[in-house]
Amino acid sequence: MNARGKRKSSLGSRLSTVQPSRFCSLGNSDDGPKPRGRISDKRTLIPKPTQRASSFDREKKSSVHRSGSLDRAMGHLVFSSNKGSQKNKNTYATPQQTPLYLLPTSVSSSRGLTPSLLVGHPWMDSVKSTKKDSRALTEKNVQLTLARQIHNYFTQKLNLVEPLSKGFNQRTITIKMFVDMMSQLLHFYFPKCIINSSNYTEEIPRLMKKLMYPYNVNKSWLVTVNAPCSWPQVLGILSWLIDLQEESTENTMDMAFPDDDNDDTEEFISDKELVDHYFETYNLWRAQQDDDVEVACTQLEQKMMDKVGFSEAEEQKYLEEIQLLQEKLNDPEILKAVKEIEVLSKTHADLQDNIKVLSDYIAKSEAFINDFEIFKRNMEEKNQSLVESISSKEKFLEDLKCKCENQIISLEEKNRIDEECASLKQEIENMNAYRDTLNNQLYSDDIKISQLKDKWNKLVVEHNKRILNMNIQFPELQQFTVETKFTQQETMENLDIKLYELEKQLNEEQEVIKNELKVLKERNDLEEAEHQLLSQNLVKKIKRLKDEDFISKEESAQAEYKQEREKLEQISSELKEMDEKAKRFFTKIYGMLELYVQKIKWKAEGSQRERRDPAALLRQDTSSKFSRVANFALCLCAGMCLRTLLLILSRVVECRLGRVAEAVV
Repeated sequence: MNARGKRKSSLGSRLSTVQPSRFCSLGNSDDGPKPRGRISDKRTLIPKPTQRASSFDREKKSSVHRSGSLDRAMGHLVFSSNKGSQKNKNTYATPQQTPLYLLPTSVSSSRGLTPSLLVGHPWMDSVKSTKKDSRALTEKNVQLTLARQIHNYFTQKLNLVEPLSKGFNQRTITIKMFVDMMSQLLHFYFPKCIINSSNYTEEIPRLMKKLMYPYNVNKSWLVTVNAPCSWPQVLGILSWLIDLQEESTENTMDMAFPDDDNDDTEEFISDKELVDHYFETYNLWRAQQDDDVEVACTQLEQKMMDKVGFSEAEEQKYLEEIQLLQEKLNDPEILKAVKEIEVLSKTHADLQDNIKVLSDYIAKSEAFINDFEIFKRNMEEKNQSLVESISSKEKFLEDLKCKCENQIISLEEKNRIDEECASLKQEIENMNAYRDTLNNQLYSDDIKISQLKDKWNKLVVEHNKRILNMNIQFPELQQFTVETKFTQQETMENLDIKLYELEKQLNEEQEVIKNELKVLKERNDLEEAEHQLLSQNLVKKIKRLKDEDFISKEESAQAEYKQEREKLEQISSELKEMDEKAKRFFTKIYGMLELYVQKIKWKAEGSQRERRDPAALLRQDTSSKFSRVANFALCLCAGMCLRTLLLILSRVVECRLGRVAEAVV
């Protein structure tokens, strides 16, 4: 390491010839190839073709024959334009993007590759090198040939004479030399990658996998490159990279300057004619002859149409055919068929959903069956073990019975055994009673749990109904619906989180509304202040106008006041007359009522006399009732008429008094 950021390679200085070159489309190759990095289409100034042609395979190029049949393989792309001239050799088609480096599938593959086999493609990252190495790398003559090829490449093409002056073999190679050589070769494809002695065991396998190296790259031989078992693998990977780089460098020229011998595209108009047309229209435009420019353009279009053989009649014919096809598409039967297809597609989607649901149910059922089979197997094993234990216990019990029958015990021992048996029986009875109480408690708990479940289901249904009713105004509440058979704690936690977020959102909205209210209050205060100022100004104007008009209107108001005063006196006199008439009317009514009362008394006395005659009594009752009703109706009508007259008169008086007061004011 000479300085920070700079590293002196053991292979010497690196030249730019190992970098892929891109030549200008104008054919200026005197400057030589220039190193470049990956640049975007927006930065490059090289002309681009309007359309690309598909890639095709080139003939295989004969390579240097080595024992072990190590053939070099490389693919290439051919870019072409359908509109531009493909027969002019001085026009070069360049790719629209920076050409990426083309990779072989194996060392012995053909030179033709598709554009999908590029560095960094996701499909390439998933490829695993599982191919068995069929190269004869263990033979001495093959190793000598490969070592000579590697030595010639690094000394002649890269001009790295110093590091390989003693020759390239198993004895002279070191880990540092191998790392520098691999870094130099891989830098052609991965310019941004840095390979050194600390990370080469991880970087080299990763980068070779991206390059689709068809053989294994193990760390075991990377750490011991000069060992006899690792030397063939070192030669194989270096020779493979050298062949790949040579083919990639040669193929760069094929991409920049494609061969058009096999291109059978028809040339509508040559580049020379287009250039002449451009010069002609440019001169006309400079001379401000727009009509002549349009004429030249129409002539060029006509010339191209003549070459193609396309006329206006054919255009009209094709337009008519398009219209007929459009009418056919608008046919009701076709539209009906399209609707049926849409319905069938919807039913198909529904059936697919049902199939998914059924498949999930089948999978769950199969999992349950498997779990049940495992449970059944475990139960059978436990049952078998219990049966064996029972049989052993029975044998032990029989042995005990035999011993008890054959043995001789004393009276004290017998009494002690009887006491123990009695205590055990009592304990068993107590345990049975405790078991019964537990069963009863479990039964009651089950009933309580079922009741709680029913209440829970009712509350959940009510909750969902409320959310459904409020969903139109607040669609955010749809996420708070709860399932009826809901017993999971995670769902409650999710609901709590959603509620917290909703409360947070509500608080934010409340703050926004409060701020808006403050702003509105401030605006209202300002408007009220403005209104007060305006009202004060208006009051001043009104006072001034009143002062001006008061003098002019005072005389007319006095005259009107006198007239209204006279009218008021006349109305008051009329009211006095009406009061006198009302008094006379009521005196007459009161007299009639007194006569009516006397008649009732006389009729009562006569009824006492005629009690013995029921028919006469009935006639007298009916006549008295009719007379009472008639008299009451007359009195009621008279009172109502008098009341309406008094109301009308009072309203007229009030209206006149109000007018008089207004006139006075």
